[in-house]
Order: sequence, then C-alpha cells, then structure tokens
Amino acid sequence: MKIQRLFFDLNGLEARTLRVVAALGSTRAVGVFRSLKAQGVSMSYPGVVKRLKTMCEQGLLTKDGMKYSISAVWLSEMKELFTELS
Repeated sequence: MKIQRLFFDLNGLEARTLRVVAALGSTRAVGVFRSLKAQGVSMSYPGVVKRLKTMCEQGLLTKDGMKYSISAVWLSEMKELFTELS
C-alpha cells in the first residue's frame, strides 16, 4: 500500500526534516538548512535542497514558489491510515 510505504520508509533524516518543516510552516530551503544545522545535523545546503526535492517527488512535501510545506494530500493519507489502524 502506497500510504504505508510512505510512512514506514521514512528514515531519520526525512522524519527530522518533516518535523522542521511542520514547526516552521511554509518555509524556504535556507530555513530548513539553518534549523537542521542548529539541531546538529551535518548536511550541506545543496544536500538539504536535494532532500527537499526528493521529498516533494515522494509526495511528502509540496513546493510553492520557493517555499516548502507538508503535503496536504500526504497528511490526509496519514490521517486515513491511522483511522484505519485505530
């Protein structure tokens, strides 16, 4: 199931990136980079941009102009999954 794959295949960095984007709201890549760096994550700015792009391709994030945010579709799928599991 696609929903379960997206949820259970998150690695630590993807999960941390999702938490950063959720905490910052709609944010630019530089905001994610600074926040991850403040948390002690050793990653270059181009690496963060590549990670954000990959997460957009996976449907976890959306990009509007220069800003990234958590995908409403992905959130809806997660809500549906947890409703089914409960």
